[in-house]
Amino acid sequence: MAQDLNRKLVVDGLLKVEKSGFSNLVLPSLLSDVRLSPQDKGFISNLFYGTIERKITLDFILSRFISKPLKKLDGEVLAIMRSGLYQILYMNSVPSFAAINQAVSLCSSFKKTSAKGLVNAVLRKAADFDINTARFSSETERISVLYSVSREIVEIIMKDYPRTYEKIIK
Repeated sequence: MAQDLNRKLVVDGLLKVEKSGFSNLVLPSLLSDVRLSPQDKGFISNLFYGTIERKITLDFILSRFISKPLKKLDGEVLAIMRSGLYQILYMNSVPSFAAINQAVSLCSSFKKTSAKGLVNAVLRKAADFDINTARFSSETERISVLYSVSREIVEIIMKDYPRTYEKIIK
């Protein structure tokens, strides 16, 4: 199965989750849409759940390279960039240039050819971003972004465990 079809299925799934779908129900429907090899299913599952799990971190990084708020971006374009950045940062089996190239190609699949330049530029810059040198507005934001945990949960844990909150969240 071509990797671009796998990535398209992942983006389709991410869009379904954004529209109030449950990831545990969306993924099986993705995997049953076409005949997929065990390797394809593993790749799709890893990319799908990983992108969801790291959404806060991914959005923080992407927002550094996009002038308008992410909420105002086209949903398909944002899902393409999130999944592309996840591959770059967290999937050692995917070279950065391949993830960027596939993300740019996906723009055509979703009829978003005008976004190709944006996706290419943002992912290239984001690929070189070092989260460890980022400036955060607060300790809560730092912990939330680094570990991709909502601020609300971080605040609760910080309040209840002021000395060990980072270890717990990590």
